[in-house]
Amino acid sequence: MVADASHPLAHPLSSKDLVTRGARLRADLRDLASGLPLLVAAVGIALAWLLARTSAGSESARSIDTAIALAVVGAVPPVWLARLALGLTSRSATPGQQALGLRVQTMREPRRYAALVRLAMHPFGAVGWGWLALVLALAHLYAAALVLAGIAIAISAAGVVSFVLVLLAPSARALHDRVARTALVNA
Repeated sequence: MVADASHPLAHPLSSKDLVTRGARLRADLRDLASGLPLLVAAVGIALAWLLARTSAGSESARSIDTAIALAVVGAVPPVWLARLALGLTSRSATPGQQALGLRVQTMREPRRYAALVRLAMHPFGAVGWGWLALVLALAHLYAAALVLAGIAIAISAAGVVSFVLVLLAPSARALHDRVARTALVNA
């Protein structure tokens, strides 16, 4: 395959193409905050359900009612991550990145694969791995749950290393970008 010089992946990124740590952190905070309304709504629905099913708290909640309330709240992490993944695969940016005029530049094909690898390795991805570990533990698949919990912990630790890298060099690529062969750039 002959490289097309006009193709965006044909040109190496310079440090001026990469975003600053402030822009990266603001985008992450926007993405994190985007899940809060969903979480508040889910907790409100779960509490309303429990209050309705227990005569405004005068009776003990039955196991099934508690399970339903937990399921409503437990649905928030995968929905939030799916929203981020949809943004990455369709617009090359999460909602927070898009709001700040940033995008994820992929240096490999297929682009959707790179974007999903980036999210899976991002510290936000640790939430998904932890959620999966919890679901597997509830299903009594403890060995698989431990593996996924270990992945969540490793990704969280890598997120700390990435944070330190970004603090030391404001335009440094984070570890999840290095693994996925992506970079966060100005749109």
